[in-house]
Amino acid sequence: MEIKKKQFFGLIVFTIFLIALAIKEGLSENIDGDFYIFWSAGLNFLNGNALYSQVGGAKEFLYPPFAPMFFQVLALMPFQIAACVWSFFNLSIWFLIIFLSKQIIEHYYPNYDKSDKILQNLWILTFLLTIRYFWHNVIWCNINELVTLLTFGGILLYLRKKENPALICFIIATSLKVMPGLFLLIIALYSKPKTWLKMIAIGVILVLMILIQRGFEQGTNDFTDYYNNALGPFLGGKTYVEWISLSIPSMFFKLFTAHPNEEFDYHLFNFPFQTVKTIATCLQLLVISLVLKNPVIHFFKSWNDNTTTQIPLKTWCLAYLAMVLVAGVSWEGHHVTLSLVFPAIILMLSQNQEIKMRNTLIIISLCIGFMGKDIVGAWIYNHSMEYSFITFMTLFMFFKLSTITYQPK
Repeated sequence: MEIKKKQFFGLIVFTIFLIALAIKEGLSENIDGDFYIFWSAGLNFLNGNALYSQVGGAKEFLYPPFAPMFFQVLALMPFQIAACVWSFFNLSIWFLIIFLSKQIIEHYYPNYDKSDKILQNLWILTFLLTIRYFWHNVIWCNINELVTLLTFGGILLYLRKKENPALICFIIATSLKVMPGLFLLIIALYSKPKTWLKMIAIGVILVLMILIQRGFEQGTNDFTDYYNNALGPFLGGKTYVEWISLSIPSMFFKLFTAHPNEEFDYHLFNFPFQTVKTIATCLQLLVISLVLKNPVIHFFKSWNDNTTTQIPLKTWCLAYLAMVLVAGVSWEGHHVTLSLVFPAIILMLSQNQEIKMRNTLIIISLCIGFMGKDIVGAWIYNHSMEYSFITFMTLFMFFKLSTITYQPK
């Protein structure tokens, strides 16, 4: 009884600490931050304004029209209060995301060997390896943690045979950011047409929700504006080349083309634009093809077979890595999804007896993970971002993971 009282007291103290930290971070938000973009988009949706024309100071709004439908809840509050609430939400679900990751890993590997000290402390290590990416979402008051929570929850529900709520989680995540649609494609390749119809039905319900609130004319304009201002340009090859952008095309354009930049001049070579674009596109296609290879093979093999096959953990992890590698926009905070990939690849390498490879990966990932500006200074931090250290680490994990053949015993 005394232990429970101490635990309860500790939880109260910890909650107070999170609230204080959330207020500090929330009050630091201003009109130049990402959160103001989300909050303004929600306000525009609520007031019937256009979503993609910089109305309300929204700058460049790139999210699907479904996203501001959810953001309008935040717009019901004054901006600064909404920022404090969202900061507390991000701080709170940080631990829930890691808990969900643990549940997913233990579903696939319920009896993994814990004699190794690394595996004994796997979740403390996971927290340390990903703290940089979670903290980035806290200080920028971003929504990547919410999307990760939805997809981790979707995976766990799907593994536990709760398909309907799992699909709802994945489709809401996709409605906030397009890239989680990759999970829907993977699930479709492992499923029968009945599941496809469920996906379509849930998607139609979301569209109707927008059309009912916004009206048919404004609602259809929202989707048209989204394609013209956001999705279309990225499908056409639009890429951010800011020094903090970390996708494959961003890395190639940063390092191998000369381009105007207010902060740094860091390109190594000045190759023709089209050459660099072609190389980056080929690598993007290779990444996607490796993610979809086994799902596509399964689809054709099982078309006339009524048996079902569990989606491998490796496939989920490759998809998460692909999402940050192939996107036109990939920032530091998008890498919170590594909270599933890191423990998965560490466990697989351990069980495959690739201990040197595992330890090297952990050391490099810890070094990169603690290259925060406050820890290593602005010069090292800036150069680590200029030369896309995170992208190289992610690429290495992707190709290493794609070669791992270990399956749980």
